[in-house]
Amino acid sequence: MGGLVYDSGALVAAARGQATVWRLHRGALERSVTPLVIAPVLASAFGRAPGERLLAAFLRGCAVVDFPVAAAYDAGRLLARCGATDVVAAAVVLAAVTTRSAVVTADPDQVRALAGALGVELPLAAVPA
Repeated sequence: MGGLVYDSGALVAAARGQATVWRLHRGALERSVTPLVIAPVLASAFGRAPGERLLAAFLRGCAVVDFPVAAAYDAGRLLARCGATDVVAAAVVLAAVTTRSAVVTADPDQVRALAGALGVELPLAAVPA
């Protein structure tokens, strides 16, 4: 696994200038890894992000991708399987599993629970919320 998928908490942390997430981001870019941001993650973080300019700078190094209908069905199935309700978190976990990537998250327990419902263990990097 060499890729990264960011969750909403990671984007909010970046917008706040949180050093840990910026350090991870720079390290990925230096290794020519393009971190992945799923469109619902951006939508979720954008309203909570205090600094649009910092967030825009952070996103320049990322691939922001759509959330297709098939992924919505998969996320719904995953949520039903584990009794959860956070569609954005489910989308992040599914993207990480599909791309064989690690998740950068402010909520590692939620990511572990969703991944566990799929029978997988994902590498995680926790950042302060």
